[in-house]
Amino acid sequence: MTDYAQRPQILSLALITAITVVFSGPIAFCTQAFFIFRLYTFSHKKVLPIFCSFLVIT
Repeated sequence: MTDYAQRPQILSLALITAITVVFSGPIAFCTQAFFIFRLYTFSHKKVLPIFCSFLVIT
């Protein structure tokens, strides 16, 4: 840890941390939506993908 005991530098938010937080949500949502789409194409039933969609949204 290069900023040991230097409070202002430890508490500041790095740019890469902000970018990670911004992009992680949409990427996770797109990944889950893709797998729900695959579930629907393989099963051809609407009940299970709809249930999984509610889990993704919440």
